[in-house]
Amino acid sequence: TLLVKRDVLPAFGRRGDPDYRRLLLKKQNYEETTMGIYVSDQWIGSAREVIRPNSDGGYQVSSETELDGARLGLKSLISFRSMTNIDEAFHLASFEMSAQVLGVDASVRGTVFEDVLIICTEGVSATGQAEEKRIKLDGPMTLSTGLSPFTGMPELEVGKEWTIVSLDPFEAARGSLSPERRRARVEKKEVIEFEGKQVETFVVTVAMRTFIAREATAWITKDGEILKQRVGPIEMRLER
Repeated sequence: TLLVKRDVLPAFGRRGDPDYRRLLLKKQNYEETTMGIYVSDQWIGSAREVIRPNSDGGYQVSSETELDGARLGLKSLISFRSMTNIDEAFHLASFEMSAQVLGVDASVRGTVFEDVLIICTEGVSATGQAEEKRIKLDGPMTLSTGLSPFTGMPELEVGKEWTIVSLDPFEAARGSLSPERRRARVEKKEVIEFEGKQVETFVVTVAMRTFIAREATAWITKDGEILKQRVGPIEMRLER
């Protein structure tokens, strides 16, 4: 009975959790999304995400974020780039992430072996040495390597939850590995104005532990399109 309560029931309850299968199953063509990044309505940068189906049945998700450092009180451009590979079974296979902050470059690589994600830093680190961490993947999840932990997710319902494995790109730029497992939750439905129209969205939140914010929020349509995200003082809005 204890074994069933500890291992079987939680896994059974997570079967309907949002994951890469739900996100990518119906995507047969190249898709690109761009979001403007603002602080108090002042433009500070942009984030671009591209989803490409592969010939082997898997997918590649790439993202690129650039911030105007001067608008954040810094002297140089801040940029993050990542490439995530999803296999034909809709499981995370590997990823690469690079970050450049204040002229410092660092990169992080991750590979899944069986049910363990092995993450390694390369380049600059606080100790001057490479660092490795391992995360056990025991259920549906998505990977975040950007300012926001969210990716578009269709077929949401109020009360739905899923796991996000998140890497803070600012920490990565410092050569520090601090992957976190977080639970995203659909809190409620909310109608917001978008391009002059009233659109019904699902409001999704996730707790964070970064110097930017302690919580992130996204407004996602029933079709899985993120219209708006907020991470502390930073707001990201869909641009067409």
